Amino acid sequence: MIGFYRQQLREHHHRLPPQVTYHAAGGYFAKKKYVDQVVSLNLHLITKLRCDADCLFLYPGPHPRRRGARRKYDGKVNWQDLRRFEDLGTLEDAAHLQLYPAVV
Repeated sequence: MIGFYRQQLREHHHRLPPQVTYHAAGGYFAKKKYVDQVVSLNLHLITKLRCDADCLFLYPGPHPRRRGARRKYDGKVNWQDLRRFEDLGTLEDAAHLQLYPAVV
């Protein structure tokens, strides 16, 4: 089914107004094939991740002087420990929401 939805997005992307840059989708669409399709169309995907999603922090450090590929990841995300996330505080309109953004 995800292939069908990727095809629909690809074929009907031209109908979106040029100022549209975000694509909101359900948790079912948080799959690599669909995310890659959205990114290839220069859109940003907004979705709820599945409960079993494995996310990794990107490695920000320099490449050590050694043979081999560069280090890509810097550990798995623990959703119960938010110390590695940036704390933006709460929303003005919704004080019960705490914002913790990160690129993973």
